Amino acid sequence: MFRRKRILVLFTFLAVLCALPFQSVFASAALPKVYVGGAPIGITLKTDGLVIIGRSDVVTEKGLVNTLEESNIQKGDLLLCVEDHPVSSSEELSALINREEYRGKTLAIRLKRGDREIETRFTPALDLITGEYKAGLWVKEDTMGIGTLTFVRADNFEYGALGHAVVDPDTKQNVRLRVGEVTHCSVTGYQRGQRGKAGELKGVFVNMKSPIGSVTRNTDLGIYGKMNKPVIQALYPEPMEIMPRDQIRPGKASILCTISGSTPTEYAIEITKVNHQNKASDKSLVIRVTDKRLLESTGGIVQGMSGSPILQNGKLVGAVTHVFINDPARGYGVFVEWMLEQ
Repeated sequence: MFRRKRILVLFTFLAVLCALPFQSVFASAALPKVYVGGAPIGITLKTDGLVIIGRSDVVTEKGLVNTLEESNIQKGDLLLCVEDHPVSSSEELSALINREEYRGKTLAIRLKRGDREIETRFTPALDLITGEYKAGLWVKEDTMGIGTLTFVRADNFEYGALGHAVVDPDTKQNVRLRVGEVTHCSVTGYQRGQRGKAGELKGVFVNMKSPIGSVTRNTDLGIYGKMNKPVIQALYPEPMEIMPRDQIRPGKASILCTISGSTPTEYAIEITKVNHQNKASDKSLVIRVTDKRLLESTGGIVQGMSGSPILQNGKLVGAVTHVFINDPARGYGVFVEWMLEQ
């Protein structure tokens, strides 16, 4: 009789435990504490190769020469190699095509277009003014911009920011990252958002020669890397807990963002919808700015606020990712859990 009762009690406990949401029981212990962000950061990404953003004829003694006439190079291609020599800067490209053994010759190049690698050829031409061979290509090796820091892990100083990928403005594709760095940034002004047109923050990089961290990944849910030391802001100087996504509820919340200088301010918002997602997405939450101060200044959410931490009940729940073009007071957010998994 005693043994049966003991087994029954044990079974009842297990049944109750199994009936609880698995995420709620175990996730809190698994999620690290973080220093919340809200400060603007300057971002510099160098590509794995050279992004081709245009082409131009070369002025020679015989007139204008199209060096790419027999090639299939397109805008947005990534130039990886010339004659099997990797190139990562315009200086390297120029030096290669002006090597004694390559001057005036048709050269083999390797490109990346989307997920495919392509082999083609081109013939540099001798520029009349400089006396050097030119590729007839406009290329760039880095992309720069500003965004907002979301969090820095307290245990290892790894950080997440933006909540969405950095997209090259010329190619409209995710930047294929080779190396990158983040620096301090100061917001100098903003363009107010309005229906049909997104606003944006304007800022300047501060002390670019002394980066505060690296960028090692550019993903669909933001950029990631490691800070040289914790980035601690005055509003929340202590590490904060992360709220598991199954505990987030529609209702009052806040965001931390910076619209002037480099010090974050907390603004009231409302979480109007929580999407119960089984797959990572940068549209986990729908939010609405309710704080009159932010509405009267920027009109709501503007470009550059991407990555602004979203807080609810004293915990970090996500980051701002997108603004509604037809209503700048509203936007999307991503669960911070998704960001931590990147």
